[in-house]
Parts: sequence; C-alpha cells; structure tokens
Amino acid sequence: PADPGVARAAQRILNVAVSRYKNHFLTERAVANIPIEEACAEILQSDEVRGPLQEVANVTLHLSDTGTSVRLEGLDGVGREVARRALARLSRKPDAAADAQADSYGFARGIREQLESEIVGLGRKAFSVLKIPKAHAEIVQLVGALNYRTSYTQNQWLHAVEASFLASMMADEMGLDNKLARRATLLHDIGKALTHEIDGSHAVIGADIARRLGEDEIVANAVGAHHDDEVPSSIYAHLVKAADAMSGARPGARRELGELYTSRLDDLERIGKTHPGVDRAFAVHGGRELRVYVREREMDDLAAVELSGELAEKVADELVFPGQIKVTVIRSYEAVAVAD
Repeated sequence: PADPGVARAAQRILNVAVSRYKNHFLTERAVANIPIEEACAEILQSDEVRGPLQEVANVTLHLSDTGTSVRLEGLDGVGREVARRALARLSRKPDAAADAQADSYGFARGIREQLESEIVGLGRKAFSVLKIPKAHAEIVQLVGALNYRTSYTQNQWLHAVEASFLASMMADEMGLDNKLARRATLLHDIGKALTHEIDGSHAVIGADIARRLGEDEIVANAVGAHHDDEVPSSIYAHLVKAADAMSGARPGARRELGELYTSRLDDLERIGKTHPGVDRAFAVHGGRELRVYVREREMDDLAAVELSGELAEKVADELVFPGQIKVTVIRSYEAVAVAD
C-alpha cells in the first residue's frame, strides 16, 4: 500500500497545479453538417468541382436533398477544415465560384496550402508559449495539426498546451526540470494527428515519431507511456500521464452526457463478461480500456490471446466511441490458503 504521507503530498501537488492554471472551455470542431447557400449547392452538383475538392481535402461531401447543407465524412481533421473553408468561400464570395470552376484543383490546393502554413505557425506558437526549444519541422507541424483534432469536443492543441503548463507546475513543486516536463507533455498526443493514416495507439505512434526525429528518450518514453502502452522509465512519464488526465477531466474541458458515458462503461463491462471463463471485467482509464480477468484453470494462454481479439471485434461492432478502446485479457495463477 502507498504511504499515506506520500499520497497526501501527491494530492497537494495536483491541487496546487490545477488551482493555479486556468484556460479555455470546450470547443466544437466535430460538426459534420455545414449550411451552404444555393449558389454553392449548384456548384457542388458538378463532379468537376466536388471531385477535386474531395480528393484534396480527403473527405467525402454529401449534399442534402434540400440543397441547404453538406455533410462531411472523413477522419482527417485538417482535411475537414479544408472542406469547411472551401464551402464557406463558395457560399460567401461570388468570385470563388468562378475560380473553382476554372481550376478546381488549384482552388482546393490553395486553401490547403494556406491552412498548412497556419498549422506550422500554430506549432511554432506552442513551443514559443511554453518557452522550450523548437523540435524537428515534422513534429512542429504535428503539434499545430492538433488544433484540428478533438477528443470529446476538447481541442487537442489547447489540451496539449494546458497539460504542459500543469506538468510544469507539478515539476516545480517536485524540484524537477520544468522545461523537460513541458516538452514531453506538449508532444504526448502528436500521434492523434496521424490516427486517420496509421493504425494503432496514438501514444505508440507518437513515441515512434519522437524517437525517429531525435527527441530525448525521456520525452519519447513519456509519450509512449501516457496510456500504459510502454513501461514508464522516468518520473516525467508519470507527470505527463497525470497532467493529461487533469486537463481532460477538469470541469468544462469535455462535453459528454453523463448518462451516455455511464452507459458506455456498463456496456463495455457487459461485453467483457459474456465469454465463459471470464471471472470479472472492468472499464478503466475513462472507458479507453476494457480489462478482463479470466479463470486460470478454465483458459490457457492461447485462448486468452484469442479472447482479446474476439472482444475487441465485439466492442467495435456493438459500440460507438471516439478514438480507440484497448482490450486487455489477464490470466494469472492465484494461490490461496486459509489459516485457522
């Protein structure tokens, strides 16, 4: 058991950090239906305009039957922003329609290039605000792209900066390197900018990128360990994990109806308990992981591996959820004796 004095000291550090820092409340970038003007609807009916826009933005545009709105379908947050800006320009600027019809690819690429320039600027701003040395250009771009990625409607660029300040304040209280804490925390979610392109945990993706592009191993490990995909190798990994949880859990950070959240947790545990041989199942990490304990005598190691895959498929088929849910099956031998 943890030393009560240590636990109280840790609680004090968390309280100091969260009470000293304040920032934005939730923002909404997950809107899929974009209202448009009649002139824009007429242009989108042409495949010669809609096709190139979809290709450059990497999203699918569905014009409503009434012609008053467009539904965006795609997981690329930056691409969705490209499409939003294109639709806004076509609806509000009469000369934009002529530009789009004259050179559809040029019209769409111009919007994307402008947005990518802004993304680089946002990446640089994050490093500047946190007063830490700049990183490789690819990492700077990924940090900026987080502005067009949300988690439960929380803007992930703002989340990364906010969590970095929280980690920095906790590091100060513990006599650690606050700049190293800020750097590791700023980069902890860069993998989210690529989850629409690369399969797997965003923590693992981010850690691989950090190592490949020359970040310190303490930083890379903290990125990979913040959802327990890697074993933490330093105190900074624990700081990142704590700051991430504090930023995501604070009042107003994220929007989700309480009853829906509770229902999803109940459904996760229900799915975990459906298979014979399961002793107990728990939804942990805010519903990001389903942890299933099986009876050692009723299931061998190979069956446990197969069960994790089966449960993951079942979760994907039956539930709707943002991001990913990890399924962990645990088979351990328990020796029990009774002293009379």
